[in-house]
Amino acid sequence: MNTIAILYTHNLSGQLELLPQLYTFIRELKTPYSSGELGKTVVILLDLGDTCSPDAWHCDATDNRSMLVGLDGMGYQAVNVQETLSVESRAKLEEQVTLMLVDDNHPHMYIGKIALETQDGRFFQPSTPDLAINLTTQEETTLKDNRLSLIGLEGMQVGVAVLTGSPYELTHTSVHDLPKNTNPDPTIAGVVEFIISEARYYQNRKSD
Repeated sequence: MNTIAILYTHNLSGQLELLPQLYTFIRELKTPYSSGELGKTVVILLDLGDTCSPDAWHCDATDNRSMLVGLDGMGYQAVNVQETLSVESRAKLEEQVTLMLVDDNHPHMYIGKIALETQDGRFFQPSTPDLAINLTTQEETTLKDNRLSLIGLEGMQVGVAVLTGSPYELTHTSVHDLPKNTNPDPTIAGVVEFIISEARYYQNRKSD
């Protein structure tokens, strides 16, 4: 029996300082799936967009790359960057990160035989994926014709969707709020410090 557990975030809005706590929480939510406790499961970590905010100084300084570098350090596999990155900023970021940057101009990126898209487009041929995940938020989480749509979240929430079987069935959905007393992960705290340092550098260059 095939099982995929999708964990995802949305609307992080430049809250860089909270990423160490968010990482700890995501790791806790992933454990039952990644440990094999619930059987063999593929775990995918995604973000559905609105990662940065015009009010966040580091987003402005880095042309919206700062949060994406943080998500890459946290092990995210793909993020919706529609209307987030300029062509120049995307090119710089592609040299820094391994996570997939999905938008309308770069749909149908693949994790194995799972396609990632930001619109309900047709599958690329001749390869038809086992599953397509739409990274543009919808009003509810649904699975139809092997296409998964995910409900939008507030910042610092984590959504979970579990698909099981062949063909896939949507067997679990949930939304979890980040607990206020969550301990920050020290490794990601170090990543955030590095990002802030780099953002200060870019900010100073812009002001010169």
